[in-house]
Amino acid sequence: MPTLDPKMYRQPAECVLKIINGTGIGHVYPVFIGSPLIIGKGASCDVLLEVLTDNISHKHARLTARGDSYFLENLSQSHSVVVNNRAVDEKLLIEGERFQIDDITFLLEPPEFEFPKEQKKKKAGLKAGLAGFSGKKITLRRVLSLVLSLFLLLLVVIFLGKGEKEENITSEDSLPAQQQPQKKQAPQQKETRKESEAKATPKEVRPKEADRKKADEYFRKGMFFYENNDPKNAILFWRKAVALVPRHDRALTWLEKAEAELDSTIEEHYQSGLKALKYMRTDDAVKEFEIILDMALDGKDFRVTGARQQLQDLRQKQK
Repeated sequence: MPTLDPKMYRQPAECVLKIINGTGIGHVYPVFIGSPLIIGKGASCDVLLEVLTDNISHKHARLTARGDSYFLENLSQSHSVVVNNRAVDEKLLIEGERFQIDDITFLLEPPEFEFPKEQKKKKAGLKAGLAGFSGKKITLRRVLSLVLSLFLLLLVVIFLGKGEKEENITSEDSLPAQQQPQKKQAPQQKETRKESEAKATPKEVRPKEADRKKADEYFRKGMFFYENNDPKNAILFWRKAVALVPRHDRALTWLEKAEAELDSTIEEHYQSGLKALKYMRTDDAVKEFEIILDMALDGKDFRVTGARQQLQDLRQKQK
């Protein structure tokens, strides 16, 4: 990852722009709030794409940070910018989203470096100053009027409650002794029993010992498949372990790791398949798309549905 000059930090955004596939892979570009980032193969571009293809314009796209979101614009009149497999003219992106220009894929992700300490101090001082300034708007008169209103409301509630209680006592005393309502003890005993049962009931049900042993067995099977380069079956067994014991720490940790690796592998094969298809390498494209269908767990993933559709089209052409 290239070293970034700390002097560049004016008003840095929460994310940086990284090339994760294609020409310039691994390059990282800082994004500043309110400062547009021009992408293209022109010499004046902030993100210079050193390519010879005619599918990329000299000024192809513009990315502008707006708080936690990023506004992407297509500046090219003849070529497209693709987000989620669709060509867009304008699109609002957030952290973790990707977009594609020709065969180059960009990703918005948090930076892997820390901002300079001086910049952090300036930002902290600015926030403290703004907080103090906004606090002066709450005047003493408003605070006193609010406290007085709450006090008067409390007095009214107490007065009304006391009046109703005295009225009920007077009406009961005026009745003959035989007609006066008798106090019932049974409901109070039932409520007391319910309260004791509620206190005795644990807030969290611990998994049974048999479930714990079965979950550990599933975890070991998942590790076996993972160590033998079979993340799909490893994920299936770890999901079974978590279903039996939701707080199975080891299964949760390895499950999250394996799912991320599987998603990254599927993305690589999908991009390779599209590239092979673009350059008319049909056999290579078929292999890449078949690998995706064999590895995928989520049939609704756009890459899985795309690979399935591409395979159907290729096989029909072969016939």
